[in-house]
Amino acid sequence: MRPILIQEHERLSVEQDSRFDNLHLVRWDKPMDYEPWGYYASYVIGAEWIDENEALVVTTKRGMEEIDFLAMFMTCFSSNLSADAFSQIYTIDSDAPVIYAPSLKGIISPLIVLHFLAVVSRIKSLKKGYVHYSGNLKKVKGRINVIRNERTNMAIKRFDRVFCEYDEYTVDIPENKLIKKALLFCKQILRTVIEHHKDGSKVKQMLLKSLLMFERVSEDVQVREVTQIKAHKLFNEYSEAVR
Repeated sequence: MRPILIQEHERLSVEQDSRFDNLHLVRWDKPMDYEPWGYYASYVIGAEWIDENEALVVTTKRGMEEIDFLAMFMTCFSSNLSADAFSQIYTIDSDAPVIYAPSLKGIISPLIVLHFLAVVSRIKSLKKGYVHYSGNLKKVKGRINVIRNERTNMAIKRFDRVFCEYDEYTVDIPENKLIKKALLFCKQILRTVIEHHKDGSKVKQMLLKSLLMFERVSEDVQVREVTQIKAHKLFNEYSEAVR
């Protein structure tokens, strides 16, 4: 089912209904004396579920359909407004079902990408941590896993290898891997979103600079590996970037 679609400041053509009372995009109001009571949209655009079967989408008001949101976002992220403070301006419920809203497609994707790049660009040095590895090596490193070594090597008389387990202090930690994977995903999106935009070169420069910093980090990561990341005062940007 397609969602109900209205623009900023428009009134929903429905009577008072408890389903609409707790929505963020509209509220029961009478903006002007000559206007009837009803559910009106304000300055907030977006999409949200009314109930499990019906959704509401609010787009920009008439005359602003062609506004350059990418340039607007670039201005925001180039200002003194901190990137984590910007996260308070919009929210995304990643657990809710997807809402079909083509009219917002050119707004949401650039917003998320630029917000993320702005946060990552403020990372001055990569966090390091101990990562546990195991492997069949040519020489002993860490400790020998006796059982695995007997099954993998001794049983077939392969005496040039030894199966070891060891910890290594490295930048290839889960949160760095997740950021690297997201950066590569941003690269795919940006190919279509900003290819011919006047600010495209600035955004690409931000992306390339961040990818260069994370070049020694792999992208092989599962989200569950970073669900309990701990904040650190020397790495404030990490919590926001991972989120």
